[in-house]
Amino acid sequence: MTYAHACAIFGFQMNDRIEKKEVKKRFNKLVLKFHPDHGGTAEQFQLLREAQKIMETHRHDKGMDSTAKKGDIHFHKMSHDDMTNTIHRETAANPENRTFGALDVSVFLVIIGCMTAAYMYQSWQTQKHLARSKWRMTEDKVEGMETVKKGTHAWHPWGASQDAREQSYVLGVLQGSVKEEILRERNEVLYPANAAAHPLVYRSSPWGSNPSPQTVQ
Repeated sequence: MTYAHACAIFGFQMNDRIEKKEVKKRFNKLVLKFHPDHGGTAEQFQLLREAQKIMETHRHDKGMDSTAKKGDIHFHKMSHDDMTNTIHRETAANPENRTFGALDVSVFLVIIGCMTAAYMYQSWQTQKHLARSKWRMTEDKVEGMETVKKGTHAWHPWGASQDAREQSYVLGVLQGSVKEEILRERNEVLYPANAAAHPLVYRSSPWGSNPSPQTVQ
C-alpha cells in the first residue's frame, strides 16, 4: 500500500497536514464501518490497519510527542540572560532566578581580588630575591669569601673581577647590608700594609696589581 492509497482510505489530500489526533478520529469512524463485527470484512479491516500505520509514519506532528514526554517544555518562554550570556530552561517560568544577585557579585569580586593579590605577592617576592642576589651581600659571605683570581668576569659579585667586587663592597656599606668593621678585618688580612692608613675599602689599581685605597664617602 502506498501513501496515496492510505490518504484515499482516510479521506486526506496528498498536501494536507496529517496530525495524530485527526488520524485517530478518522480511524475510529472507519472501524465502525469496516470492522467484521460491524458488517465489514477481515480484508477491509486489514487494509485499514495498514493505512493507519502509513498515516502514523507520515504525520507532521511527530515531534510533539517527545516534547510532551519531557514535561511539555515551551521554548517560547525561554529567555536570554544578558549578564550570564546563557539561555535558561529550568527557570524560564521564574524570571527572578535568572540574574546575578548581590551575593553572587560579591563572591566573584572576592575571588578575583584574592587571585590578583596572590599574583602581585609572588611577583614582588621574585623581584625582591633578584635584587638581593644581584646587589646585596650578607656579612657571612664577606667573612667567608676567599680571594678570587683577578680577571674573572661575571655578573655575580663572587665571580666578578677584584675591581667589581670592591665596588660592590662600597654599595654594601652605603646600603647598610655590610658593616664597616667586617671590611676592616678583611682588609687587614688582604692588605696588611695599607690597612692602617685606609681601613675601609680598597680596590686594585688599573696600572698594576698593587692595591690602591678608596675611602667610602
